[in-house]
Amino acid sequence: MTAEEFANAIDRMVQAIPSQIPDALMGCVPIVRAGVAENFARQGAPSMAWPQRKDIGDGHPLLDATGKLKAAATTDSEGSVARVVDGNELQVGVEAANEGSLAGALVHQYGATIRPVRKKFLSWIDSQGRRVFARQVTIPPRPYMEISEEVADECCEHIAGHFAETIL
Repeated sequence: MTAEEFANAIDRMVQAIPSQIPDALMGCVPIVRAGVAENFARQGAPSMAWPQRKDIGDGHPLLDATGKLKAAATTDSEGSVARVVDGNELQVGVEAANEGSLAGALVHQYGATIRPVRKKFLSWIDSQGRRVFARQVTIPPRPYMEISEEVADECCEHIAGHFAETIL
């Protein structure tokens, strides 16, 4: 191979990189989802354990009463997001819905203070069957979509391997 042929081959490889980025990034989706599944299993994110419930609850683990949020965050099910934007940005998570099947997804991730809209008090029945009134309720963040350094490293290794296999 001549120096010119070698330079042309390198140029073709470099020009092929942008078209390979979306496939390389999409290969990280199962890696990220496995990391999120670990968060649900340990009931905490890499940066923090989720705060305990104030009440006994209904026996379901935190953030998993119906299983829909966990399924959307960890699998390709209703409400899940896995896409490449602008050719070089991977988005993995859940639709940020305030209504519908994943209502509360943002509240779980970031926390919130809930205040009554049409009344002076919020009202609900607690786990012991008593009616409770409050002017507001603060729900602490329980970040389920946070990824660990290990997950980030595994994604980097995947991307490097993808380019090594497809371009070289």
